Amino acid sequence: MENCQTDKVENTLESFKRALDSAICKAPIRSGNRIYLTDLWIITSIPEEMIIELLASNQFRLPEEAVAIVDDRRKHKRVLCEAESQGGDQ
Repeated sequence: MENCQTDKVENTLESFKRALDSAICKAPIRSGNRIYLTDLWIITSIPEEMIIELLASNQFRLPEEAVAIVDDRRKHKRVLCEAESQGGDQ
């Protein structure tokens, strides 16, 4: 029984990760080349705190033009995830 619940939790988290990955690609790029947490929440309906947790514990590839995902719920926008530096063209 406990193993079944663990599988359900893992499947749910995996579904959330896939949904968030898809939402990152679909989200509008805002000023400063940033993606807003609230846009990801609107696209996925995943609770904002869960999105923050997923961003902290997993690596997501941001669109080429985006530099970061930020928590826009407050005046001071906290960076939740930054794009990896792309090297080689210089």
